[in-house]
Amino acid sequence: MREPVIVAAKRTAFGKYGGQLRHLEPEQLLAPLFNYFKQTYPFIMGEIDDVVLGNVVGNGGNIARKALLEAHFK
Repeated sequence: MREPVIVAAKRTAFGKYGGQLRHLEPEQLLAPLFNYFKQTYPFIMGEIDDVVLGNVVGNGGNIARKALLEAHFK
């Protein structure tokens, strides 16, 4: 097994509870972040094995999968 590598670190927008981002689902906040990675690092897209995400306030489910689908990751 190869050693994991962190290529870049970014974060999504954040605001206060019930603020202007309240109508967005977590995957809608994450999709632009993944699109940024696709544009900035196209040469590693075939090398990604796993995406790990966390969500403090949410309805559950597989947030990483939902966000990747929202960003049209292949």
